[in-house]
Amino acid sequence: MICGLLKPKTVSNEDFETLTNDLLKFNKVGEDFIIPYRADLLFQKLMILLKSKNFAVIDSEKEESEGKFNGIIKRFAEGSFSKNSVGLKLTLSGNINEHKSALKVDAFAEDKDMTPHIISEFENAVTPQNCPECEDDLPTELVKRLMEGLPSYCESCGANLFDTSENLNFV
Repeated sequence: MICGLLKPKTVSNEDFETLTNDLLKFNKVGEDFIIPYRADLLFQKLMILLKSKNFAVIDSEKEESEGKFNGIIKRFAEGSFSKNSVGLKLTLSGNINEHKSALKVDAFAEDKDMTPHIISEFENAVTPQNCPECEDDLPTELVKRLMEGLPSYCESCGANLFDTSENLNFV
């Protein structure tokens, strides 16, 4: 996994904006996801997930108004060996108390070959599809139960699937 080869790199919010806007140096790749999870809780889980993926916190902001949740998370890291930098900007929105969120992931990397791997690794971490024990596909209804924080067990092997209120990174 590419995130295991990263180390957190702290830069100011202004430097983050300058570095990621410099398209001559950084390559931007974006991806949109619909995640079956409440936006406010997903925001919290993403903060934890990105720390475990070796990204330093640059900035985060969240807002709740008129029944909607909006959040932005900015993180930055560099390759442990290559020293190539990578920035992530996550834009999250959804209706409060609805188990559905829109997530836009923008990855900015000096090495264009890094971005597809980071996006793929990130997608696998936030969209549970397989049992972490036996790797069998999880039925849609089981994924919904899991994302609602209900106790869930793999129908194939009986493994206790992690409670998403504690851990989002379970694939």
